[in-house]
Amino acid sequence: MENIEIYKQQLEEAYKQLAETQRALQKVQAEKNEPIAIIGMAMRLPGKIKNANDLWKVLFNGIDCIEEIPANRWDKDALFDSNPNTLGKLYIKEGGFIEDIEYLDGQFFNISPIELESTDPQQRILLEVTHEAFENAGIDVNVLIGSDTGVFIGIDNVDYEMRQVHSTDLKLISGYCYTGTGPTGASGRISYTMGLRGPCMTIDTACSSALTCTHVAMQAIRNNDCKIAVVGAASIISEPAQSLNFCRLGALSPEARCKSFDDAANGYIRSEGVCTMIIKKLSDAQADGDNILAIIKGSAINQDGKSKRLTAPSTAAQGLMHEAALKNAQLSPVDIDYIEAHGTGTKVGDPVEVNGLMLAYQQHRTKENPLIIGAIKSNIGHMECNAGMASMFKVIVGLQHNIIPKSIHFHTPNTLIDWENIPLIVAKDNIAWYQKEGKPRYAGVSGFGATGSNAHIIIGDVPENNYPIHKQTLRTDVFILPISAKSEQALIDITKSYASFIKTSEDAIEDICAMASLRRAHFELRETFIATSKDALLDKINDFIENNNYSSKKKFDKKEKIKTVFVFPGQGAQWISMGKHLLQNEPVFKSALDECAHVFSSFVDWDLLDEINKNETESRLHEIDIVQPVLVAIEIALANLWMSKGVFPDIVIGHSMGEIAAAYVAGNITISDAAKIIITRSLLMKQLSGKGAMGATDLTLEEAQELLNGYEDKLAVAVINGKNSTVISGDPSALNQVFEKLETQGRFNRKIKVDVASHSPQMDVIKHDLFQALQNIQPQNSNIQFYSTATDEIVEGKNLSADYWVKNLRNTVQFGNAVQHVLQDTQVAFIEMSPHPLLIHALNENIQDAKAVAISSFTRDKNEIVEFYTNLGELHASGFSIDWKNIYPNINKFIQLPNYAWQKERYWFDQQPEFTTINTSIKKDLSKNLYTFNWKETTINTSILAKTILIIKDNYNHYTVVEEVLKSKGCTVQVIDINEDISGIKTDMVIHMRSFYTENDFSFYLECGILSLQNLIRHFNKTNQHPKICVVTNGAFVLPNDKHANLNASTLTGVLRTLENEHEEINFLQIDISHKIETDEILQIATIDFAEKNYKEIAIRHKTIFLNAIEKTSSVPAKTKQIHTDKTYVVVGGTNGLGLSTVKWLIQHNAKNILVLSRSGAKDDTKILFEKYNQEGAFINDVIADVMNIASLKDALSSAPNIVGVFYAAGILDDAAFENLSKQQFENVLNTKAIGAWNMHELTQHLNLDFFVLYSSAAGIVGSAGQSNYNAANTFMDALAHFRKANHQAALSVNFGTIAEIGLAARQENRADRLAEQGVTAIQPQDLLTYFDTLFLSSTTQIMAMEIDFNKWAEFNHSTLNNHFYSQVVEATTLVTKNQEVTFTTIDEYNKHIKNKIKQHISSSTKLAISKIKEDETFKSLGLDSLHALQLKNKLQDDFNLSFNVAVIWQYPTVQKLSDFIAVELNLNEKYSSSKTEVKTAIASNSSPTDIETEVKNLSLEELMKELSSKVD
Repeated sequence: MENIEIYKQQLEEAYKQLAETQRALQKVQAEKNEPIAIIGMAMRLPGKIKNANDLWKVLFNGIDCIEEIPANRWDKDALFDSNPNTLGKLYIKEGGFIEDIEYLDGQFFNISPIELESTDPQQRILLEVTHEAFENAGIDVNVLIGSDTGVFIGIDNVDYEMRQVHSTDLKLISGYCYTGTGPTGASGRISYTMGLRGPCMTIDTACSSALTCTHVAMQAIRNNDCKIAVVGAASIISEPAQSLNFCRLGALSPEARCKSFDDAANGYIRSEGVCTMIIKKLSDAQADGDNILAIIKGSAINQDGKSKRLTAPSTAAQGLMHEAALKNAQLSPVDIDYIEAHGTGTKVGDPVEVNGLMLAYQQHRTKENPLIIGAIKSNIGHMECNAGMASMFKVIVGLQHNIIPKSIHFHTPNTLIDWENIPLIVAKDNIAWYQKEGKPRYAGVSGFGATGSNAHIIIGDVPENNYPIHKQTLRTDVFILPISAKSEQALIDITKSYASFIKTSEDAIEDICAMASLRRAHFELRETFIATSKDALLDKINDFIENNNYSSKKKFDKKEKIKTVFVFPGQGAQWISMGKHLLQNEPVFKSALDECAHVFSSFVDWDLLDEINKNETESRLHEIDIVQPVLVAIEIALANLWMSKGVFPDIVIGHSMGEIAAAYVAGNITISDAAKIIITRSLLMKQLSGKGAMGATDLTLEEAQELLNGYEDKLAVAVINGKNSTVISGDPSALNQVFEKLETQGRFNRKIKVDVASHSPQMDVIKHDLFQALQNIQPQNSNIQFYSTATDEIVEGKNLSADYWVKNLRNTVQFGNAVQHVLQDTQVAFIEMSPHPLLIHALNENIQDAKAVAISSFTRDKNEIVEFYTNLGELHASGFSIDWKNIYPNINKFIQLPNYAWQKERYWFDQQPEFTTINTSIKKDLSKNLYTFNWKETTINTSILAKTILIIKDNYNHYTVVEEVLKSKGCTVQVIDINEDISGIKTDMVIHMRSFYTENDFSFYLECGILSLQNLIRHFNKTNQHPKICVVTNGAFVLPNDKHANLNASTLTGVLRTLENEHEEINFLQIDISHKIETDEILQIATIDFAEKNYKEIAIRHKTIFLNAIEKTSSVPAKTKQIHTDKTYVVVGGTNGLGLSTVKWLIQHNAKNILVLSRSGAKDDTKILFEKYNQEGAFINDVIADVMNIASLKDALSSAPNIVGVFYAAGILDDAAFENLSKQQFENVLNTKAIGAWNMHELTQHLNLDFFVLYSSAAGIVGSAGQSNYNAANTFMDALAHFRKANHQAALSVNFGTIAEIGLAARQENRADRLAEQGVTAIQPQDLLTYFDTLFLSSTTQIMAMEIDFNKWAEFNHSTLNNHFYSQVVEATTLVTKNQEVTFTTIDEYNKHIKNKIKQHISSSTKLAISKIKEDETFKSLGLDSLHALQLKNKLQDDFNLSFNVAVIWQYPTVQKLSDFIAVELNLNEKYSSSKTEVKTAIASNSSPTDIETEVKNLSLEELMKELSSKVD
């Protein structure tokens, strides 16, 4: 018996395991066959169909969408011939077409125009439609980044590739052609652009591609390769070639119509379209609350195999496919109501399709219950690879509207089909389609590829038990609607769409807001609309639209971290009933206050919540021991409220007592310790009530401390809110005395409405008691930084003991310093935890142009709920990510919101294809773009017109010779050393001789030459002086007969050429004598006419004067040079840009050994290229080397045998106006470009080189503004080339102009466009090799290769006019006559005129619309750079007959401030003295008017701070 029991137990256990195994197998099988949900779809179809509603209107009304071939495709008349046998002609003029195939919102997808021109419109429109499909599905595309979302795209059309590769000019084909037109790019570009990491593929099975993609995507989802999939297809007919092919085959209908299953069927008509849909498992869609449009129950694909011919359809294969699809869907033939047929409308193809269907269905259907068929091709034509998508969409909208739409063009049934004996009918009218006996409806969709690839998809009803949305109670006390875009105009346009939608929608406004918050992407440019009713919300939206008032607040860069700072103010923000509405409506806020009230009750006999709810009569907020604890509690509750919305602090900063709330929120002290500190502190301070006073001033800290000398025992600086914002605290009588002094000085001073002198000597008497009372608090560390305003440093939480809180009471509140410290981080959001913005003004004063925003919580006597969410919306609008689920937990209803407002621009490869052989041997004529430089002997005047002359003396005392001659001519001469103070100097002319030096010391010329000159320029800017500046150098210019040179001094040439453009108001001159300083040459310096503006560069050699000039050259002297296969060529900076182009040139000329030196080595693409060259027989040695490290360079060169060529292409940019450049910026640029080149010279000068090529820049010749450091390096390289040539060494310096795509300037946004406006055309990369052929094989030492119209250049760069250096290339002219002075009736009109001029010029150079230029927005934020600034300065000088330097643009960096400066320069106040409005002084002043009308006693602290801010500003 015992054995039987054991056997029974074993048997029972086996049955259990078997049951578990069966359940597991059933689960696997269920997952394998789980229906797939279609949750989103989007489309571009013929007939202007752009969404499901458009599609349904076409289908329901039986609209024919075929039209004439649009003019933007090809000349339909030229290619037409009704005779189908005419070769090279089409016998049709119609088709199905969509709009705007040349257009895309490139900015949205972050694709450059040059890439877009090469990108197939199929790829472009797929991006748009995929985004819209995700919008239709209610999926935020940003959350998909990095997900396993799959992409499956059908493509079989290569028209756009043919357009490019058969272009009449193959040189127009860019490097983007492959990715832009290759089929793989269609799917890959979607995954790349949207950051999707799931399976990604492009499938081409011809006309079944879309359905095959669907089948493969379903398998990927069921196999868990991806959770979500994008399925789509695209076919755009941009060229006639494929249509010509189908005409030759006779496949197209002469009537240009698909007459599916009709006896008149005689072919199809081609059409185009782009469609995508979003799919996922049904269970996932239900769990995620998705809007399920339909389900895919099953699918099948197969191949015809060996049929009659490659393109002949197979009835048997199609029948097998239908059976397989039914089996996969676990359905029988009677479950299928409708078949959306392939139905191309061919006489033979239609019968084959019907016969294939009958193989699977005839035995299971009757004439009384026939299978219904139809084809959307009758409406829109045959979209080939995309046909299946349109067919599925037809089924989906049919299910939604309970109608099988009719097929048009069906009149007489095809006589080759046995209609009498088959259970099948064509839907020639709309047929009602409802569930029968509660059974789901199903339809099949077929697609057959031209070479036999078949696909079938079965689509069905959304399950009746599908309740994806779990309804939530959404708030209705306030409505928050976020709207976003990627461009300002798109934001305005989509807001308009929302306004129209909300106005007409019957959906609850809270449902619309929830949908927009939770189910739409939040892009960079944002507006958040907050109101308490639908009408009020519409009013705000319409106000935004009508006033075009896109927020001018700063926007954070989403790529960089935003540091969040919670700011807790001190006393002063209180008001009666503050927080009352938040207490009633925000559970998180209430919970925090409840906790504070409970803890406070252990220390005080009053109730926190009662005090908040009291009216003005009952309130005790005027008592310091009540108001301070209440404020701390409010601040803590606000911090909790902000954190509940997803806004958490990285740093906390407290102001006075606000540090207590800050320490608690940071996690450094408990709520009990926080209560103990604030309650003890306030009770002790109450003992001093009535004994103290405080007052605000506009003094700096140093000024305040000086003012308090002698009052140290009675007064102290209590608060430093900013540079010119301090508060003094202490004895009332003493405070009155110091304020009387300020009054007599005309300095701002205001009493603050308090009677306790915080942070003053009066606090000393309670310090001990406070210290003793707080002995038992237990501070601790946390992950949130606590920045102490009491000690001006980051303090660890464990150190916030009793001793610290004594410092908090007594020490100066260094709030401004704390803010400045935090602003060192890249991006900062300051959020004030206060019932009224007490510190916002101080924050904004400190922030200025930093990447930071200051946000308040709510405002006195305003709706707290609206105010809080308005401020939260402002934070969101700045680019901050907030947690919308804590505002709207879920959606109650799925609503189709407006789609994104695309801002499309045209991108098209306009070169027409032509099938002819291209002669690639023709090279571009470069002669008109080449310039050389010529020193010519001359004589010039010797008069001296300057009255006062300042000499910066040299180390050798050569200045004395010049000083004596000048004095003898009656000049007043002052001599100073470089280190002497120049603050009080005024002069007509400066002769800078400090650059005299005979040693090779780079640091000397940087300090005594460049930086000394910079100091002068800064002084003259400050004192508004415009003297002539003559810089004397020795050996900076290398003339043909010079054997010695002072190359470091040549850096000054580039600087001075730049200054000519940056400071047209100053006349600059460089006089250069021999490297070996000769007395007679020095004497000659003093005889030159310094007033002559025509001469900018003069060389004196042995009493002879030479002038330099740039000249156009028609030919370049040639020299026979050969590239040796057994020698080595070194390319410094050869992994990109010009250096990489040089490597390509060397390979083209059969070089086999190339040593490439760079700082970081070749990147992936370049490595692949080098490997390719190596495989082809070359040896590219890619070596990392620092050009500033001689040892590193020497090691690298030692590995290269037989070096015969050096090409130096290293260089960097670090641009700024001359006076704003730091020493480090000069060193960085000069080290990489100039000193590195010198090091290469030193290490190779013993070699017999064929090439020593230096890539200088045309910027060093024309002195491009903002690049004085770069230009200094360029003129050094030019001098080095001449120095080498004078010493019989190989040398060539090439001054290249702007080079498109690869040049340094190309890395600066829009720089090439701006230079083009000034007459400079970028050299195209494909022309570089031709330039190299001409230049490298020449015997010239220096040559400029620049595609420039110098006369146009002169219009923008006035320094080139009347300048001998440009006399051979610029037409003789004088400066353009300045405008006549404009007169206006009032000063206001004149001010408006000035602003308009500024805006016009900014708009002209930046392409910004004038309406987008805000008067208080900084020029930098508007996108102005050094080139823009120079253009703006030049134009304004001409407009208003003024003379000022370019630095003024940056000193007054807004339209308003620059306008004020110009108004002052024009002396408008005096001219319009009777006008009521006066021009604001453009120069900041520390003084302010003493005639104050406001009553002191009624001003609160925050009002005083606000007024102080405005005074200082």
